[in-house]
Amino acid sequence: MQEETIRTLCAAGNWLISAHARKRMIQRGITTAEIERALMTGKIIEDYPEAYYGPACLLLALSSPGTPLHIVCGENGGSLFVITAYRPNPEKWDASFRKRRNV
Repeated sequence: MQEETIRTLCAAGNWLISAHARKRMIQRGITTAEIERALMTGKIIEDYPEAYYGPACLLLALSSPGTPLHIVCGENGGSLFVITAYRPNPEKWDASFRKRRNV
């Protein structure tokens, strides 16, 4: 996936949140506005070209100043879908929240 594709699909309103992602957002206090902002501004930090439902990736964005947010999203049939979203655990990620620690 490419960031340009994510932004284009998001800007066109051609994206949806999976039931799993919606459940996790509620549990984690993540809003739809945060997801949309992350899709429009996030940087791809991991790429999953062979994901089960089609190409996917992990985005890193800031949901508010200094608050990192990870979004796993994929593209299938010309639509973007959010698979899950979470605030990365500093114990599992480096200080930039871009690389996993060897735990």
